[in-house]
Amino acid sequence: MLDFQLRNVFAAAELEAGEAAPAITWVDLGSVLCDAVDSLKHFADSKSVKITLPFLQSGDSIVFPTDGEKLRVIAVNLIDNAIEYSHTGGLVEVHAEIRDDTLILAVKDEGIGLSDENRSHIFERFHQLDSGTMRQHHGQGLGLSVVKALVEFLDGWIKVESALGQGSCFTVGLSKGTVGEAFGDSFGGDLLIFGDGEES
Repeated sequence: MLDFQLRNVFAAAELEAGEAAPAITWVDLGSVLCDAVDSLKHFADSKSVKITLPFLQSGDSIVFPTDGEKLRVIAVNLIDNAIEYSHTGGLVEVHAEIRDDTLILAVKDEGIGLSDENRSHIFERFHQLDSGTMRQHHGQGLGLSVVKALVEFLDGWIKVESALGQGSCFTVGLSKGTVGEAFGDSFGGDLLIFGDGEES
């Protein structure tokens, strides 16, 4: 998981320094989200957590103009968080759809859920549900703060629905990006599919 944590550190530093720039292309959501799931397969298997992507069952491709690499970071962090707080043998569902020119991405788990107090702090940097030398969960508490920053950077929104002991659902909405003319001229409008296949 070291590479995954380093990506979060670099993403947070880039955003804070104002050095981030969107790279809007036509993104195949199935490819990006399957790649995100595959990168976390070892972690999911270690807890016997099953991850499903119901939106792929139709067989239709969903493409959307956005920053594919930043979308992957968002998805990996949300799915990693869902696995982390799932019970052994739990289920994580990843949903995606286009609604009114907005990409809706939702990651739902059946895990420990959030209290009202934790829900109000969940996007704060370095905040974790447990702390101290005996804490049970890995990571540095950067993931959800990075997600929120990237979502806002892409002119989107994020919300969480959760109840203690009843799991959580994180939903992201991303506005439709504008693909530059240079992209169309250089690539003839061909679809670019993101996903580097690296393990987290």
